[in-house]
Amino acid sequence: MIQFIAISPENLLLLLQNIYAVVIPKVLSYTLKNTFYGVIFLLFQYLKTKQARMPIFILNINNKKHTVEVAEGTSLLWVLREHLGLTGTKYSCGIAQCGACTVHVDGTPMKACVLPVDNFADGQNITTIEGLSPHSDHPVLKAWIKAQVPQCGYCQSGQIMQAVALLNENPNPTREAIKAGMNGVLCRCGTYLRIIEAIELAASTPKQES
Repeated sequence: MIQFIAISPENLLLLLQNIYAVVIPKVLSYTLKNTFYGVIFLLFQYLKTKQARMPIFILNINNKKHTVEVAEGTSLLWVLREHLGLTGTKYSCGIAQCGACTVHVDGTPMKACVLPVDNFADGQNITTIEGLSPHSDHPVLKAWIKAQVPQCGYCQSGQIMQAVALLNENPNPTREAIKAGMNGVLCRCGTYLRIIEAIELAASTPKQES
């Protein structure tokens, strides 16, 4: 029966160093030694990286606490999508120019692609499209469906998050106010007229339905 022995990264690194220094020079040809040395060097670098623990961040997302271990400076968008599986927030431009990654931070719409995770160590309340309305009964979501806004749909989570923030600040916006408020979120399919229609529809929804 084969038995596996648990070995720490530190002891494995030491073992590889001993093989590198003592065993390999005696049993391998010059070419194979050089190849093996290169592999061992890469393993050294990998193990040293694994030994260095990354900082831990506790984030308040959609009214739940999430603990993530990521490098300082990692974008909030990357944490949401790759570490927490909240893929409703989309990656597009990566430079805060398109708005597809819009989330709410304490109620304010912000572009997650350029926000370092370090900025949220003080317990700010982050809301993504998944946390906007767990039962999909938010007036904006209903209006979006009724107006049949999406075409490809890629930018729509950012559009919806921006629209909700707009209506929270101004429950009865004029058409010009809607255009100004939604200006930072781009739609490559050009569904802007349907977006405006949906926002006007949501604004006209009686308060008891919201």
